[in-house]
Amino acid sequence: MSTKDKAKQNIRIFLSYASEDSNRATELMNELAKQPNVDVFTSDKMSAGENWRTKIKEALSESDFFLVLLSPTSVRSRWIQFELGVAWGLNKLIIPIVTSHDVVDRIPLNLAELPVLEMKQLKRPQAISEIIERYEKSAA
Repeated sequence: MSTKDKAKQNIRIFLSYASEDSNRATELMNELAKQPNVDVFTSDKMSAGENWRTKIKEALSESDFFLVLLSPTSVRSRWIQFELGVAWGLNKLIIPIVTSHDVVDRIPLNLAELPVLEMKQLKRPQAISEIIERYEKSAA
């Protein structure tokens, strides 16, 4: 597939967050929705009857990259750690978005070498575009 064809496709983002952080996640999804050709998957899009583990693994394997919203609450969440571990195992581009920078040290996986964004940085109009550009450069 050529780079031109890749650019025409939607970018598939898996957004992982704890339910207690849903307000912040909604804010992030609203910013992502402003971008052309971006599809965001979150676990809240699943129905109660679905096999959650299977659906999450499937959505992660189909995603282009993985955004994880990390807060003091989410770092203790087994689901967040499960999703993060699956993304890590699938070699997805992982972009941690933290409520405060000290949260990164509380994750069992080594995220220190990953580009970390703080929620307050997303207030800049170009922040989400920069995330998308980072993906496009890595996909080229």
